[in-house]
Amino acid sequence: MFINGFRIFLQKAGPKDLEILWHWRNNPRFLRFCSVRRDTIELEDFDKEIGGDFLRDRHEQFLIYKKSNLTDPIGTIYSYNLNLVDGYVFVTTYIDEQNEGKGYGAIATATFFQYLFEIFDLFKIYIEVYEYNDQSFNQLIKGGAVVEGRFSNHRLFNGRRWDLFRLAIYREHL
Repeated sequence: MFINGFRIFLQKAGPKDLEILWHWRNNPRFLRFCSVRRDTIELEDFDKEIGGDFLRDRHEQFLIYKKSNLTDPIGTIYSYNLNLVDGYVFVTTYIDEQNEGKGYGAIATATFFQYLFEIFDLFKIYIEVYEYNDQSFNQLIKGGAVVEGRFSNHRLFNGRRWDLFRLAIYREHL
């Protein structure tokens, strides 16, 4: 499955993408910004981990490509904890370091949100951001996200406790 966006292209992740997803999953930036996990793991363990994630709560996952280079993905975006009764889902976006700060993450996120709102008839989409991730937090607020929750001292990272913000984008924001 493919989703065509402005400057980006989303392709549904599959077994052939296991190695790149594993590489990102072990990246210190991914562990810092996008995961509750802390340790790196071997590829065979990641295969079991991601399989368990899809059985438990992972909904859909896509690779992000620049339209100018459809062979090398620049990141991943995935939804989890889908609740069709109340009409919400959570989303996490990861862009590799070389492509960070160029707008690809924002475009991929908006494209994925539009897809989720249209296909699953959602009311809102949640994004959770750690307090130390100023860049993502500010970009989401600028894009119309609303802070719906703040979980004090939620994450222990680098010897310090940090808050977790839960932001929401509503269907009407797009």
